[in-house]
Amino acid sequence: METVPANCPAFKGAIPECLDAMSRRSDARDLMKNLQGGIEALREKGFENLANAFARHMFAPIYQQTKRSRAISGYLRKCWFDESSEFAYFPALQPIAPVYAEGILTTLSLSLRAKGNPTPIDAWWVIDHQSFEMINLVSKQQITLIIATPRPGLIKKARPGLGETEVWTTKLSKAENIQFIRKPE
Repeated sequence: METVPANCPAFKGAIPECLDAMSRRSDARDLMKNLQGGIEALREKGFENLANAFARHMFAPIYQQTKRSRAISGYLRKCWFDESSEFAYFPALQPIAPVYAEGILTTLSLSLRAKGNPTPIDAWWVIDHQSFEMINLVSKQQITLIIATPRPGLIKKARPGLGETEVWTTKLSKAENIQFIRKPE
């Protein structure tokens, strides 16, 4: 594991990447309804095994690699959804699985309410937030999902599996100077 670079404010990650891809496919409505049903079936038990639902209904159809789906599912369990894991990113904010699940369900519902093809999704994991929130921004062009979290201490860097994305930030570094920063390679 490596430390998150100080100037990297956002990531795609497997879930955002797969949601984006799923929402743009010709069979998007069916895939998204299957994912929605798989997540909703976990509601009575507090969304236990959420990582498995993601593996089956999101990673498997998009990545089409069983080994990769299992690896990502294991990472999610260990670092995100297992409240007792020593590797949990946000132990003080647990349980995260119910909020995460409801946030994904909201995103799917917003996208699926469009007639014909679902509204495309553009999802991002944004760090340096004070708490854990799933935020949706809605326009005619897209449903934006922001998974807002504090900065985790350690994170495994992974290359996007479906294509490259870029993160650009503009920030004030001194009162008289604006600095433009590109995501590190």
